[in-house]
Amino acid sequence: MLPHLDEDGLTDSGRWRELGVTHWHLTVGEVTTGDPARYRIERWRELVGARYEGTTDDPREALRWITDQRIDAVKRATHPDACLARAGWDSEARWLAALEVTWMMLTRTLGPAGGGISVSDGRSIEIYADAMTPRSCGKAH
Repeated sequence: MLPHLDEDGLTDSGRWRELGVTHWHLTVGEVTTGDPARYRIERWRELVGARYEGTTDDPREALRWITDQRIDAVKRATHPDACLARAGWDSEARWLAALEVTWMMLTRTLGPAGGGISVSDGRSIEIYADAMTPRSCGKAH
């Protein structure tokens, strides 16, 4: 079982507030790794448009959601151990270190936190919490 980070040990620098982040859009989608257009933001929005999972204004909730999505993707992978190894998460320490990096991305940057997980030959699950400001968000919540 893959663990969550101990939230009591997480430090929130507040930098995200200084950057004007008010909430995160939570998105997950499956891509074909043979699709070179998958790196274009328009293609990504098209892919995840149907998988928009909602919003949160709490970075801890965003981290829990990303962690849950990653755990689910690993469970659904054709070969879970190979999936973890390809992602560099083949030990609990490396898994937790990756979550700490995600936490830093959530709380210190103005942009998406998360990333892709290769779940089989040719398929990747892309999981993101995208930081939003009043200017960047066009959705009615």
